[in-house]
Amino acid sequence: MGTRSVNHSNIELIISKNKLTDPKHVAGAFNNYFFDTARQLINTHLDKKPLNLSVQKIHPKTLFMYPATSEELSRILKELSNRYSMGVDEIPDAIIKVSATFIVEPLTDIVNSTFESGVFPNNLKTAKGTPLHKKGAKIDIANYRPVSVFQASAKLWKTIFLRQQILPS
Repeated sequence: MGTRSVNHSNIELIISKNKLTDPKHVAGAFNNYFFDTARQLINTHLDKKPLNLSVQKIHPKTLFMYPATSEELSRILKELSNRYSMGVDEIPDAIIKVSATFIVEPLTDIVNSTFESGVFPNNLKTAKGTPLHKKGAKIDIANYRPVSVFQASAKLWKTIFLRQQILPS
């Protein structure tokens, strides 16, 4: 299908002069490295001004979401990629996309119930993370970057949210 397969079970890293070969230790090292890198970036940018986005504000401490329509969700589902990469739910975007006709109504009900309750489901906040080698020595953890794959349903919520909250300037 034009996708490349990556075998992560044979990644070896050198961390503090120790060679890591056990996949669980390698995964833990990547997790720690990416988490620490993100924390450093956040701390570095806390003093800077936030991006100036045109955001519709009704009240500073509230957020209003219009109910989603099945037509809106159908359009978003059609925009999903035809890839077979999967999030933690192990359902490829391509399968969700071809199933759109059958799942759009229940999905619309679920999306709208989360908008009404104001609670975003915890399981949609989780992504499948994969280290991707950039360049240089493969044993150097700094030569990798994280790639996060979210499940298709999380992408739906995100798209609806952004389309309703970010207004064209």
